[in-house]
Amino acid sequence: MKTKNLLTVLVILTYSVCISMATAQEESNNNEMKPFEIKPTTKGEFEKNINGVFLRMLESAEYPKDKMCVSAEIFKLANDEMKKIITEGKGFIEDYHFLSDEYKKMDLFTKYENYDIDRLAKKYDKGSFKTFESRLSHARANNNTFISFVFAITGKDVGQLKDDDLDSLKYAYEDRSGRSGVYNVDGAFKKLNENCDMEVFANYYIKEVSYPNVVSEFYITVDIYCKCDDKGKIKLKKSNYQYVAEVNGIRTDKSHIYKVPSRSKINVKSVECCPGKEKEKESKTALDDDNGYFEVSAHVGLPLGDEKDFYSLNIGANAVYLFNLSEHFSTGVGAGYTHFTPKEFTVGSTTFKGEGISYVPIFGVAQYDLTENINLRGTVGYALSTDNNVDGGLNYSVGIGWNPIPGLTIRPELDFISLGEDRHFNSFRVRVSRSW
Repeated sequence: MKTKNLLTVLVILTYSVCISMATAQEESNNNEMKPFEIKPTTKGEFEKNINGVFLRMLESAEYPKDKMCVSAEIFKLANDEMKKIITEGKGFIEDYHFLSDEYKKMDLFTKYENYDIDRLAKKYDKGSFKTFESRLSHARANNNTFISFVFAITGKDVGQLKDDDLDSLKYAYEDRSGRSGVYNVDGAFKKLNENCDMEVFANYYIKEVSYPNVVSEFYITVDIYCKCDDKGKIKLKKSNYQYVAEVNGIRTDKSHIYKVPSRSKINVKSVECCPGKEKEKESKTALDDDNGYFEVSAHVGLPLGDEKDFYSLNIGANAVYLFNLSEHFSTGVGAGYTHFTPKEFTVGSTTFKGEGISYVPIFGVAQYDLTENINLRGTVGYALSTDNNVDGGLNYSVGIGWNPIPGLTIRPELDFISLGEDRHFNSFRVRVSRSW
């Protein structure tokens, strides 16, 4: 009973620690983006915000190392050149939210924003919203059918409306998902060195809408062209890769602002090496690869239950490979080593130390990403004993991971090794892992 109570307390403590970490991270994010409020946004403020998103993407992504003929030097030159373009204000944004009225009149997709809304606003009330456009956006995001959308705006059925009103409402019902913006770069074709040139293009598009919140995909596409030489000193002929980040934001008729992403990934679309060098295509980073990534970790913890009377510490290491099955779910396999260090005992005037015990766990892994920085992970497998006189047993664990920076995870977890006959080697431990 005491053991069960202790495990319950430890699970609660682990949950509290992870929630505190998540809260601290959220507070940190909120402090970084006080402008992330629903208030009017000028084009200058929006451009500054977009610059911050693209800069963070360049700073947080890691290019694959020693996997292809794009050298770290060339990648760094291209990355630094793009940062320079952004920080020096050499790019400008074309976004339908800030397009001129004349341009909007030529864009059928935004036609209702210039012609139809004004007529609808004169006939129907804006309700509790600041503008009629905001009411339209809210109704569009919260009604799955055009019929329910029409009723939310007019209080009438479709059959009760005139054709002109229906046409205007159809424009207003258009989902904003898929609308895009372009970050035009002044002088996008740049010379990196005497052998290589770079061309860069940046854009973003709205992926999901739940008024007033939006989720957008941001891209920076890079093409590098180099001149091969007869001596083989130049390894790369040409390469195409993208920085990619999914970014949350707020978008209304008067406000448009994005939260700076915590990390981005790099997708290498194609690489063509100079003659004599390996040609690789459809390759990606290990850490952010859509297919999977490798992870190594070390842990330290305290034994639980009856075994805590005989052992003082649990230490070990694991190696895991995870396959990304979806945007939030991964599964894989792993193996490791875990050791329980013995305590010293004093009987009378004699002090002696027991023997430690070690296991080699082999296991399957499942992980679900709750947010960009918080995930849940569980493992199930079998722990092999390194001592022929000690049996192995079923091994399983559960933990909550926190990513303070890309590629680094801190994970409090509970680990259980069941040996049968009511004997268990259980521990509460903290694992630190590095992914690439």
